[in-house]
Amino acid sequence: MADEKLESAFSQLLQNSRLSGQLNPSREESERRDQPRLSVDAGDIQVNADPWAILIDLSATGLAYHSDNPHDIGTQVTIGLDDGFSVSAEVVQLKAEEEGSAEGMLGRFRVSCRFADSSKGKELALRIKDLEDRSLVSA
Repeated sequence: MADEKLESAFSQLLQNSRLSGQLNPSREESERRDQPRLSVDAGDIQVNADPWAILIDLSATGLAYHSDNPHDIGTQVTIGLDDGFSVSAEVVQLKAEEEGSAEGMLGRFRVSCRFADSSKGKELALRIKDLEDRSLVSA
């Protein structure tokens, strides 16, 4: 039952994101994720309790973030939110940002991770989008 609610809520999130232009279904040559990526506005996450990481985008199966802290490929990390929710992921790609680029100003590295459990990835996406919606209402 809980799985059905999660799937329904995540499907609705994808539909709403598609309508608002926050869904990137196109795949690039180097794309590792087979799920559409969601753009995010509220991008603060914790990685291994480090409070400074900026989320770039996420999908049901993984995410990418900017950080000044590199993680070796294959490293297990814990992605957390301020509300205490966390999800485990494996670092699958690390790319040094070019100095002076707009993205490079957000962190020295772009880190891409794959979730150990896609249902936790869906729940993370729902929670992040909920935080975004709440921040729009309070603004």
